Amino acid sequence: MTAVDWIAENSHIIPKNILNRAKLIEKAKEIEIYQTDNKVISFAEWLTGERSVRLMELYEEFEKEFYPKEKL
Repeated sequence: MTAVDWIAENSHIIPKNILNRAKLIEKAKEIEIYQTDNKVISFAEWLTGERSVRLMELYEEFEKEFYPKEKL
């Protein structure tokens, strides 16, 4: 459960005078999605940057293990 999920489930604890609860929760969800997307993009850039050779080696191992070429 993320912090945003927790707030959404416990929105009754947010004082009524703080903006509109639904808008507050919706904005928090948008921010969370944006942060998650950025994290995934950063990880992909990190993984494919200097590690591209190792990534290709792992892919070749994957192919050999799961898609072995049939002998003709």
